Amino acid sequence: MRIYWSQVDLEKLTGSGVVYFNSKMEMLEGLPCKMYRLIRQQSLWTHCHDYFQIWYVAKGTLSHTVNNRTYQLTKGDIFVIPPFTLHSVTIPKDGDYEIYGCEFMPSFVNERFEELPEEEVFFDAAFLGSFLREDTDAQARISLDGGTETAVRNVMKEMLMEYERRAPFFQLTLKAQLLVLLSILV
Repeated sequence: MRIYWSQVDLEKLTGSGVVYFNSKMEMLEGLPCKMYRLIRQQSLWTHCHDYFQIWYVAKGTLSHTVNNRTYQLTKGDIFVIPPFTLHSVTIPKDGDYEIYGCEFMPSFVNERFEELPEEEVFFDAAFLGSFLREDTDAQARISLDGGTETAVRNVMKEMLMEYERRAPFFQLTLKAQLLVLLSILV
């Protein structure tokens, strides 16, 4: 289930024009999770990152390309991208859209993901296991139905509020809400 990339692999990747986003630069120190809402965003060229990325489309449309396949995402769609997956996002310049984003390191779900022995399985692995399959296309566009879409939208809004408020122990609430989100999507 672990994905191994060497420094040489990353240098080849970035040398080819692919943008690599690193969690140490993108996330707060000591918090391996980030929440945001986008209402203005330029398209993102082919890139990858060392963290999971979840985007929920609350309004508008965008194109998401994974493994040279392009998917149209509209209101109520979501994508989940595992670490080190090459993908790009095309957003219409004059489009009216709203996107909720969640980015997190696997260790935010459970610290044991950092040093997971190959043969050991633990409960929290089920939350991420289905998103680490070889077929990353399965997560490139997930269309949510009415009740599920409402639940996902509400959880992501709550996560964003917790992240922005940063009340005492907000990290625990954020983690609990992430586990709820992942359980809905699984």
